[in-house]
Amino acid sequence: MTPTPGRDNGDDGDDAVRGDAHADSHMAGPTVREDALGDADHAVLARIDEGNTWLRAVLCTLARRGTLLRQEEPERAATLIAALSRWPWFKGGQFLFDLMEWEDFMVDGPPPPLVASVLGSGSVRRIASALAGARALLDDAAARAFDDAQRAYEQLTVDIAAGEEQLPALQPGLYLYRDVVLGVVVSVGPIVAEADRSAGAPS
Repeated sequence: MTPTPGRDNGDDGDDAVRGDAHADSHMAGPTVREDALGDADHAVLARIDEGNTWLRAVLCTLARRGTLLRQEEPERAATLIAALSRWPWFKGGQFLFDLMEWEDFMVDGPPPPLVASVLGSGSVRRIASALAGARALLDDAAARAFDDAQRAYEQLTVDIAAGEEQLPALQPGLYLYRDVVLGVVVSVGPIVAEADRSAGAPS
């Protein structure tokens, strides 16, 4: 019997190999070449990298503050998490933290430097003002509290950065998101407390 071309003479196997190689080339996607990028592309990527580096350092600083609290005051940390974890924003934050793989973003690579200025009195004042403004957009009664909040935060001078060189290392896994949240709480807590005292003091 005369061999059928492409079947008994081995051509079928060669075609399959070529087909698999073609499919693999499509699956792999285009090869990234640095020389394919222009100056404007490099400028944009450099700014994005700069922002990512800063954000990673901020998140790691907050997480390390939270780790310190959890290690030194475990009961206080557990009580705070139990109180906060009931709220939708906490659950939503956990979902986004996992979905966007923030843990990989934070722990991959060498530890970034601490950002001692994160959530200082100035930034907390601006955040409080923005939140009060958002409430004023939705609630007329809250508009009166907007001016009070601004006045309460105007003279804040609390410094929480002292001694941060002793912060423990990150602990990846179950605790990382919670440590970030705890880091936010311990950062803004003294500032909010002082603002409340200032708002309640007789003028």
